[in-house]
Amino acid sequence: MTQPPQKPHRPARGDSRVAGRDLRASADRAGPPAQLRETRIGPGESQDSSRIRRPAEAASRGLGLRLKIMLAMGLVTLVVALLIFIVVYVRAARALDEQINARGKQMVDVLASVDSEYWMASIHAHHRAQLFGDLMQHVRLTPNAQDNPEYFQLRRILVEPLSADRALVADQLIDRLSSNPDWKAEVQANPRMRQNYEILVNPFRSFHELRPFKRLEELAGKDLIDVGVFDVTLPKEAYLPGVGMRGVQNVNLPEDARQPGFSMSDKSRVEQGATVMTRTFVRNPDPGDPVRLLYMVQLSTQAITEAKRSLLLIILLPILGSFGIALGIAAWLSQRIVKPVKTLIGDIHEVSSGNVDHKTAATSNDEIGLLAAAFNRMTTALRVARQQELEKRALEHELDIAGEIQANLIPKKKLSLPDYDIDAYYRPSKEVGGDYYDFIDIDRSHFGVVVADVSGKGVPGSLVMAMARALIRMEAERSANLSPADTLVRVNRMLARDIKKGMFVTVMYVIMDPSTHQVRLSSAGHNPMIVWHARTGAVSLRNPKGIALGIDPGPIFERSVSEETLTLEPGDRVILYTDGAVEAMNENNQEFGDRRFQELCKKLATLPSAQFLERIVKALDEHKGRSVQHDDITVLTLRRL
Repeated sequence: MTQPPQKPHRPARGDSRVAGRDLRASADRAGPPAQLRETRIGPGESQDSSRIRRPAEAASRGLGLRLKIMLAMGLVTLVVALLIFIVVYVRAARALDEQINARGKQMVDVLASVDSEYWMASIHAHHRAQLFGDLMQHVRLTPNAQDNPEYFQLRRILVEPLSADRALVADQLIDRLSSNPDWKAEVQANPRMRQNYEILVNPFRSFHELRPFKRLEELAGKDLIDVGVFDVTLPKEAYLPGVGMRGVQNVNLPEDARQPGFSMSDKSRVEQGATVMTRTFVRNPDPGDPVRLLYMVQLSTQAITEAKRSLLLIILLPILGSFGIALGIAAWLSQRIVKPVKTLIGDIHEVSSGNVDHKTAATSNDEIGLLAAAFNRMTTALRVARQQELEKRALEHELDIAGEIQANLIPKKKLSLPDYDIDAYYRPSKEVGGDYYDFIDIDRSHFGVVVADVSGKGVPGSLVMAMARALIRMEAERSANLSPADTLVRVNRMLARDIKKGMFVTVMYVIMDPSTHQVRLSSAGHNPMIVWHARTGAVSLRNPKGIALGIDPGPIFERSVSEETLTLEPGDRVILYTDGAVEAMNENNQEFGDRRFQELCKKLATLPSAQFLERIVKALDEHKGRSVQHDDITVLTLRRL
């Protein structure tokens, strides 16, 4: 007979062929429940419980929680401080740059505010000196004329337009030529004449009023390195030291004219043996200007560099101080956090060592306090769960024993009759089931075959099953009753008095006479018996009337039960089964079905009984798939050879 799928350590309940093994040895090996509770920590566990409960050895944990908190707060403080530093430093440095840029542009604008004629006169002064020399050669001065003070006075008047001697000489000449000795008082008294006179004798009075050099010194202070105004139409070679600007020496000529407009650039230069960073501000002329002058101011950026360095120190010192303060606060705060956590760790080790009655002493008003309260609830739940687990294991152990006892009630060997091939299959849905089958020796020439199904499953069903089996066997063997209907009547009278209300047993009881191949059968509300006729290849159902055992204690049952007789021809097969076979459900809650089961029996009818059952069980399992088995399955078949 085919062996069904089995659970570990429980082979006997799934196969009638192994039901006769020595189950007492298995029960002895299992040991009492108390011993089981003490030695096993979990299912299938083979490790030493003392080793598992021992606290874990200290491993490399990396940075501790306290150090992590300190580093986290310190890093956050440092990052925030650095961000503040970057923002403040960048804005301050930008403000310093904008300040010197504004000052340089203002100084260039001051230079550009002076009339271009003055700058042209100053720039081209050396050309005027050359022109004066040429003039004196044509005049043919006396030999000692160049030593005469009047010669130098004349030279200043002609070569240097800004000379103060210009107005004095003009007054002397007018005095010689005028017959009015009060001409100057009259000119000063007339506003229009006074203005005309000033224009003639002092053409650059606006420059004197602006005082550009004094204003540049006020604007630049000590930062002024160089200043200059250049006529970009002249080549660089035309500029000589000291003649590019009045009162400014060692003029550094800028590069060739750039794009029109204002520009600035940074470069270094050597001042008194030291390298100084400078910023040059240039205002280039438009190519379309009639007078193309380039205005240049060069300022030192040393003050800005020193200001940035001082600003760096001023900001960094508070940052470092805030970092230290943050570490101190973090150390204090982490101590408040880590101390109760360490207490909880010790409590966890205590519980893990097996003391589930232990409660933590950690107290706090924050999340740590909530964690401590949760820990105490956990230990209480763990204690209850442990007790429930022990009780569950004890119950499982008792169910194992009950299952082994029930498996021992299944026939230890299949019925062996001449000219017949008999086999059976039984598989409960739980540890113990409510289905059973049995072979009964009634007398020397008659044998009984029983297939029954109790309405309940589990332990209640198994108890009723054992009771029904005992009553049927007792009635059949004691009185050698050859009437299956009468046997069921007598069994019902006894079973109905003791069975729990609402429970019942369906039975198909068959009595065989191997010598005549006659079969007599009765049904107590059971599934019909399937008969395959070898001669015709057809399937017929035999289901005598009758209600289940235990529903009615007497008259109703006795009037409903009936009996049928048939004779088996060579090759005929009989199949008895419980509803767990035809009602097997798949994952979509679809039953295997009576018609499909009957067609399957018809298809496999010619196989030996063992192979027949193997193919039946395989088809049921394929239909079930991953779905849970919902009911006990019992299939018994016999075939006349």
